[in-house]
Amino acid sequence: MTHVGHAHHRRWTEEFSHELRLRQVSGEDINEAISTVDEHLNDSGESASDAFGNPRDYAASLGLSPTDDGPARGQVLVAAFVATLSFLAFGLAVSRWISGEGSSTVIICTLGAGAIMLSASALLTLGIAKQIVEATVRERFTGVSAGAWSRYAPAAIAVPWVFPIFAAVIVAVGVLRA
Repeated sequence: MTHVGHAHHRRWTEEFSHELRLRQVSGEDINEAISTVDEHLNDSGESASDAFGNPRDYAASLGLSPTDDGPARGQVLVAAFVATLSFLAFGLAVSRWISGEGSSTVIICTLGAGAIMLSASALLTLGIAKQIVEATVRERFTGVSAGAWSRYAPAAIAVPWVFPIFAAVIVAVGVLRA
């Protein structure tokens, strides 16, 4: 009789669990799947390999849905909103600076908006890259097409840097005009 504590079973379960995590299955579903496997093996006395085969194939056969990553998408949207607002604030502050107002308030607003814009652009890039990687991994393991993510990944990752690049152009034009 195979016991759940057997080394081969632990190794098979670790591979199975790892495969489910790669497929972005929720922790609750992973725990339930492992409990079902453990229960079957304790009742049947079979080895995990004999009862379920390859852990990767068995994970695929379960057809468990990946978790919804709504909060991560929300963070990307917030970063895009902050990048847009900080770009607008930067544009207003730098236009006052270019027009000759060199007060400390204008300089602080320009630098602050620029720093926020750079930070938001970096966070936006990381968020988009994370979404692309997750879509690609999901495509690899589930066969569901990543769609536009896979085709437009380089452009999607580069887009957040339009704000800082355009801001640099505004500053360069202002300096050249002065």
